Amino acid sequence: MSDRITVNVRLFATLKERAGVEQHTMQLNKGATVAEFKQQLSEEFPGLPKESSGMLVAVSQEYAFDEELIPPDVEIAVFPPVSGG
Repeated sequence: MSDRITVNVRLFATLKERAGVEQHTMQLNKGATVAEFKQQLSEEFPGLPKESSGMLVAVSQEYAFDEELIPPDVEIAVFPPVSGG
């Protein structure tokens, strides 16, 4: 049994532009958290924010917090932070 999982990543808005791709498949360690996913994504795409607060993540269409675990075979959507007035 593998200690890695596969996830499909979709980048939106300015993150898509900065990474140069809209979709990407990643291998993560089994038991990886959203924070660990963000860190690995930033390492794979140096144009993305290094700080965790620079990306909002939805796992299977539900917003996810940094401490949440990522299950295998899910779609992860990544958005830039939204500011409002």
